[in-house]
Amino acid sequence: MRVKLNSGFRRSAAAISAVVFAAIVIVPGTSGFLAWSAAQKGNWLRATQLESRNAEWPCNLGAHYLILDGDARAAIPYLESGVRLNPHNAVCWTALGDAYAHAGDLTNERRTLEAALQAEPNDAHIALNTATIYANSNEVARALPLYRVALEKRPDWASQIVPNIWFHDPNAEELISKALPVTSAPRLALLKLLVEKNEWSAARLVWQKIVQSGEPFTSKEGLFYVDGLLAQNNAETARAAWSEMAQRDSDVAQRTTIGNAIVNAGFERNILNGGFDWSYRPQEGVNVSVDTAEFHSGSRSLALTFDATNLSDAGVKQFVVVQPGSRYSFSAWVRADSIETANGPRFSLIDPKTNQVVFTSQDALGSFPWRSIAGEFSTGPTTDLLELSVVRSPANGRIRGRLWIDDLELVRNQ
Repeated sequence: MRVKLNSGFRRSAAAISAVVFAAIVIVPGTSGFLAWSAAQKGNWLRATQLESRNAEWPCNLGAHYLILDGDARAAIPYLESGVRLNPHNAVCWTALGDAYAHAGDLTNERRTLEAALQAEPNDAHIALNTATIYANSNEVARALPLYRVALEKRPDWASQIVPNIWFHDPNAEELISKALPVTSAPRLALLKLLVEKNEWSAARLVWQKIVQSGEPFTSKEGLFYVDGLLAQNNAETARAAWSEMAQRDSDVAQRTTIGNAIVNAGFERNILNGGFDWSYRPQEGVNVSVDTAEFHSGSRSLALTFDATNLSDAGVKQFVVVQPGSRYSFSAWVRADSIETANGPRFSLIDPKTNQVVFTSQDALGSFPWRSIAGEFSTGPTTDLLELSVVRSPANGRIRGRLWIDDLELVRNQ
């Protein structure tokens, strides 16, 4: 299988050759001056004829044929002339490789890219194109360090490059050591790919390498890993990953209160929409916002405005880690304004493994000032994760009005 080189990378590399002339030093003498004048007008052929020993003119003429005319075969002789005159011009070598690729001459494409790499071993475009040639020829060992060069220079290419590397060498440990730089972006790209492929053993290895490296990354960049683990009902590993993020990011750490299993319980921090923080999935007829004018304590609460029919779920959720076979107390402060419905919103805690409801609070109806809603429940012998949400049950009929929630708490009883 041959994977084509990314056209964006090729265009970037080849286009550079079109502006090489800007660095030319005017050669004394009439022919040099006339050649330079012709080049200024874009007449590369005339410049080449006037000054045959200046490598820049045939290089730019070849680039003109390749880029503007799309004629690779016309470009090749001039580019070959340019690299003979100046074998250290990596841009000219790259343009020549591109021309051979367009002409379907893979042998010469490889030769010219290798020459370009010798002239400029740290160029990201050249390293990537050469690595792709090697990988497509099953010379993976030669390709991996070149992928690393490309990603060191252009970590923003990681999402495009990493899947191709994995295709040729699906070995996470080898890719970490040979193909990916220490920086977080390429490793996070590999981690995301592994999560999507449900390669959880390899994903855990990559996550540990990311954490141990000490390289910075934001908590939002790592949430997909925790979310993936939660989707697998792997509460223990997800909680460990969340704790590791908290050790690196004070914003994550400040969302947790000792003794309270609920994270960001007073909505004092911006909602991360993932991990063990609150998440929100828009529901028709529900508006969810953080209210800084109405709260029970602190300076914020969560406001839910309803105008919906047959609504079962407000879309607000949080995964909560619990101990199996334990007794828990739940409480929350709520305030209501003109909630009109037969069945008001209430808090629900379910075991996502079994979908068994372990606790539901009383519902909120009408209008009332801040008051506490509380209750107790026990977890099952295998329950280690609960999903906390705001629901209506049954969901029949219309609901209108507004509900504020604040200062939630879930405490394990001694």
